[in-house]
Amino acid sequence: MTAAKKCPKKKPNIRLFQPGVVLGYRRSRHTQKTGLSLVAIKGVKVRRDTRYYLGKRVLYAFKASVKKAGPKCSKQPQLKTKVRRVWGKVVRAHGKSGAVRVRF
Repeated sequence: MTAAKKCPKKKPNIRLFQPGVVLGYRRSRHTQKTGLSLVAIKGVKVRRDTRYYLGKRVLYAFKASVKKAGPKCSKQPQLKTKVRRVWGKVVRAHGKSGAVRVRF
């Protein structure tokens, strides 16, 4: 009898975040809706692929010029940072090319 070697099972890749690009605001010819931003998510090319992201949270992080403490660390000045964060939520798909609408 030969003993068959068992290969360890690979754990599935868990997607913790997916990068994207802010395209701008949802707009018409004369006005723009500043409450809704259009975001292109990396790897999403068709409208069908956006179903997974509906209801998911979006983080818009940017670097400012002045260090500030966040709302939970105002009493600890050593925790001041230049990074600002704005949270949003994917509310629906936009068009046929995989863009989504995000409400910040």
